[in-house]
Amino acid sequence: MNDETLLEANSVAVLSDTHLAAGNCVLDLKHEDGMGGLTRFLQENRIDVDVFILMGDIFDLALATYAETVPRVQRLVEVLANHCRRIVYVPGNHDHHMWLLANEGNEIAQPFPKCPKDFPPRTERSYEDSFLSKISSKVPFSVSYPNVYFRPRKGGGRTFVFHHGHFCEDTYTLVSDIYRAGFDGVISSLDGLESLNAGWVEMVWYHLGQSGVGIGAGGFVESLYNQIREGDTRKLEQGIRQLYATKVGPIVYTWLMELSNHHWYIAKWMAEWATKIANRVVPNLICGAIKRSVVSHVEDTSLGGSALRGAALDEMLAASCRKYLKLTAASRIDLADGKLSLIFGHTHRFGVWPTAHPTIFNDGGWITDDPDKDWPDAFVFVVDDAATVRALQFGKDGATLNTFEYSQ
Repeated sequence: MNDETLLEANSVAVLSDTHLAAGNCVLDLKHEDGMGGLTRFLQENRIDVDVFILMGDIFDLALATYAETVPRVQRLVEVLANHCRRIVYVPGNHDHHMWLLANEGNEIAQPFPKCPKDFPPRTERSYEDSFLSKISSKVPFSVSYPNVYFRPRKGGGRTFVFHHGHFCEDTYTLVSDIYRAGFDGVISSLDGLESLNAGWVEMVWYHLGQSGVGIGAGGFVESLYNQIREGDTRKLEQGIRQLYATKVGPIVYTWLMELSNHHWYIAKWMAEWATKIANRVVPNLICGAIKRSVVSHVEDTSLGGSALRGAALDEMLAASCRKYLKLTAASRIDLADGKLSLIFGHTHRFGVWPTAHPTIFNDGGWITDDPDKDWPDAFVFVVDDAATVRALQFGKDGATLNTFEYSQ
C-alpha cells in the first residue's frame, strides 16, 4: 500500500482553476485588488488549516509563459502560506507538465545513470524534493498526482479524494477510450489511465500552448483560444481547409480511387462523389474538435452548472465522477471498501451532487472575461476533521458572496 499521498491533517482547504497569467483571473486583473482581496477573505473567514491544496490549473502553461506565471504563483503561495502549515500542489491539464518534470526529475534524472528497467510509476506519488519546492520558503511545498487524499479523524471512515477533474471528462481520456473500444484494452489503475493519456494531454495543453510563444499573439493555443472566445474562427477554418486540401484530401482521393480499381462494385464516380463529401464535411469536423479541445468550457451561469456539458451538474457528470472514484479505489487497497467523496474543479462551475447527502463537489474557478458582468464561481473549500465541507465564495475586494456547509 502506498500512503504517501494520504494527508496527515486535522483540516484542509482547497482551491483550483486560477489560471494565473492567462489574462482573466480575478486574482491578477490589473483593475482588481485580487491578492489583497484574497488575504482579507481568508482572514475574515478565519481559514487556518494544516494543509492548503492547490488543485490544478494554477499555472496556465497552455496560455502563458513560465516567466509570466511563476511570479504570480509565488505571490499566491505567499498569501496562502499565512493560513496553513503545508501546501500540496495537484496538477491539472493546463499545468500537467509540472507533474512530468517533478516525476521524471525524481525517478529518472536524480538517480541517473541508474535508470529503472521500466518507466517509473506516473501516479500515486508525492514529492517534497522537487523544483516546485523552490516556490515557497515559508511552508513545506509538495506535489502529488493525480490525487491527494484526506481521511478526517471523526469522519466515520470517509475519505476525500482531491483531483483536478480532467480525468472525469472524455476529452482528456481520449487515448484510453480508444484503447478500450478499439483494442479491447483494460484500464485497471490510475497509472494505466495516466500513461495512456499523458502524451495527448501534453501535446494540447503544453507543447502546443508553448509553441509560438514570443512570435506574437501569445502563442498557438492562445491565438486559437482568442479566436474561439471572440466568436470569429474564419482564420482557423481557413487554415484547416487549406491544410486538408493540400495534405489530407489528395491522400483520401488516391485511396478511394485505388479501391475503385480493385473492387468492381465501387465505380469511379462513387469514389469522386465520396471525395467531394469528405472535402466538405471533414474540415468542419476537425474544426469542431479543435474548438472543443481548446475551449472545453461554455457559458452557463446557473448555480451548480457544469461547463463540461454546459448544463446542470447532472447524472451524466456524476456517473463520470463515480467511474473515476471506482478506478481510484481499485488502485489503492486502503480505499477499496471505504466511503469516498470527490472534490474536483476543471469545469469552472461550483456544484454539489447530489444535493442530499453530497459526495461529489466542484469548487468552481477564478476566471472571467468581464468581472463587472460575470463574477466567477471562485470558491475556497474547507474540510474539517468531522468531514464537514464549508464552501466559501470569493467576491470583489475579498467580500464573501456565499457560504454553504455540507455534513457527511
